[in-house]
Amino acid sequence: MINPVALGTLVFEYLDVPPNSRTIKVKALKSWGFDLIKGTIDGQSSWFVTEAGAHQPGDSYTEGESAYTVDEVISELNPNQKIEVAIELAEGTAYLAGVLRDEDGIGHEIFMLPAALTLSAFLKKQRCDKLAGCIRSVGTLTGIVTHRGEHGKPLPFDELPNELKRFLKDARKQVAKKTGSSRIALACFGENKDRIPRYWLSWMLPTIDLLDAAIAKKVDQLLRETLIES
Repeated sequence: MINPVALGTLVFEYLDVPPNSRTIKVKALKSWGFDLIKGTIDGQSSWFVTEAGAHQPGDSYTEGESAYTVDEVISELNPNQKIEVAIELAEGTAYLAGVLRDEDGIGHEIFMLPAALTLSAFLKKQRCDKLAGCIRSVGTLTGIVTHRGEHGKPLPFDELPNELKRFLKDARKQVAKKTGSSRIALACFGENKDRIPRYWLSWMLPTIDLLDAAIAKKVDQLLRETLIES
C-alpha cells in the first residue's frame, strides 16, 4: 500500500538531461576557494590548483610524495584555453573533476575533489547557510529537503497557501529555467494555529549549477524567504 502522504504529494518537474559538466572561468575557481597555478610537479611542467592565497610565484612545497613549484598564479586564461569541470560518480560518491584544455586542445587534469565537500565550502563562502542546511545528498543532482510541523492529509494545489504557490512560481521562473532541470515534490498539510503552513518539500537540482554563485544565492533566498523549517 502506498503511503497516503505520497498519494497527495504534488510534483512539479522541469526536466531535461541534468547537466553534469560546464566550462568555467578562473574567477569561478576563485569563488570556490582555489587559485589556478602554472608550475611544475616533480620537475614536470604542470597546471594545478591550490587553496586561494596559499602560495605565491617562486614558492616550492611538497604535498604527499610530490614536489611542487609555483611559477605563476593565473588570473585569466588566454582566449584559446578553457577550464572544463564535470561531476563524476565512483562507488556512490560524487567528485568534481577539473580539466584545463590548452591551446592545442590537450587536457590537463587540475583537480579531482569530493563534490559534497566542495559544494559545502562554496556555500559557506557565499553565505548560503539556509541552502547548505537543507542539503541531504550530492550526486549529479543535489537533494534539498525541508519541512515544518506534523504530517497530515496533503492539500490539493488550489488550496495551497499563497506563499507556497509563490514559491513554486518563483522556483520555476527564477531557477528551473536557468538550470534546465528541476524536480519539486511538495506536501502541504494546512496551517498550524499561528497560520504558518505545515509542509514537507524535496527539491532536486543539478549540482554543477549550485556551484554557480547567482543560482545558489537565488535558491537560498527562496528557501529563506518563503519556507520556515522546523
